Amino acid sequence: MPARSARCARLSGWIHRRLGPAVLLCYLLALLVPGPGTRLRRTGLGLLGLRLDAPSVALFVILFAAAFQVPPGRALAAVRQPRTVLAGLAAHLLTAFVLAPATALVLYGAGLRGPAGGLSTAVALIAAAPVAAAATVWIGRDGEVTALLAVVLLSALLSPLTMPTTLGLLGHVLPS
Repeated sequence: MPARSARCARLSGWIHRRLGPAVLLCYLLALLVPGPGTRLRRTGLGLLGLRLDAPSVALFVILFAAAFQVPPGRALAAVRQPRTVLAGLAAHLLTAFVLAPATALVLYGAGLRGPAGGLSTAVALIAAAPVAAAATVWIGRDGEVTALLAVVLLSALLSPLTMPTTLGLLGHVLPS
């Protein structure tokens, strides 16, 4: 059994060391070859009479798997001392409300208009979206998993407010 545990630890470490570059590669592939991702995004899963889309299922699986890494005592500690969670949420909101519109404005100013102009809006929407994938990379090797889960859950709960607000800011920032 110890040999199996050591193999699992090595595999986990190998995956963890390559997670950041793998996510960046996925983003690059989605930019260069959007067809497969678009088809997957539109694929619905009928399960027990519910219609679930692939992004919702992916977020559920990520959070469900991550929840098993958090001992119950740590979850209570995050509630009792929420500074780290609030700092992560503040960073997410700063990205959504300040950095994303500023980046979109820079991209627009760089001449990305017409069909390519949608990139400005896409950057802002990605920044305003729940932070599950990005937070997984940002948390780092010895990061606080409990805080990560709390920030992801809070950002997902706030996304019905942050997404329209970011789009509203874009309407004021970007010329029509």
